[in-house]
Parts: sequence; C-alpha cells; structure tokens
Amino acid sequence: MSERATDSLVDFLAETSEVERRRAVRYASDEEALCRPGGAPPGEARWARVVDVSAGGLGLLLGEPQWPGELLVLEFPWALSAAGHLVRARVAHCTQRADGSWLVGCSFNYPLGADDLQALARL
Repeated sequence: MSERATDSLVDFLAETSEVERRRAVRYASDEEALCRPGGAPPGEARWARVVDVSAGGLGLLLGEPQWPGELLVLEFPWALSAAGHLVRARVAHCTQRADGSWLVGCSFNYPLGADDLQALARL
C-alpha cells in the first residue's frame, strides 16, 4: 500500500471512530423525570434530568451513580401518551461528570412507538 493510501486510511479511521453509532435518532431534552430502582416503592423516587431520548433509550443526569444492569422505573409526569407515566429501563452505563453529577445511559425494556417517542421527546 502506498504512503498516500495509508495516510488516507488513517484519516478515514480517525474520522469514523468519532461517528455516531447509535441505532436510533436521539432528541435533546431538558425535562425532568422521577426515577427509582425497579423494586423500590414510588416514595423513594428522585428527580432526574432527561438529557436525551430515543426510541431505544434515554440519557439521565442523576445525583448518585446507578449500576449497569440495574432496572429503573421512570415516571414522566408531563407525558400524556400510552407509555405515559411509567417506563422501565435498564442502566447501560454510568459516568461521573466534572460537576459531580452522573450521566446514566439507559435502554428501554421495549422500544417506544412513534406516539410515545413524540410524547417523551415533546416533538
């Protein structure tokens, strides 16, 4: 392989390594949701900031870490769709941010339909 072809391949790999690899379009959000562990009673729910939402999952900002694999029950008081108030999601990753909050990526147990996604994303 020529030096020029090698340089092009390196440039291509560098560019594609930063390409979005998610399967579904994510919509930015600045809404709040109540969040609690799957087995906890509703009284133990805490407010979370919804960062983004897609048909397959969402990103949350929380004040404490959540373990990958943990089941969460999310309540969206402002959503009026069929999925409406309660949605179950599993934690995929959890990363502490510089401000001390935790970015928690979750995948829904079942993908959202178009109407439910519109309601949660407020499209």
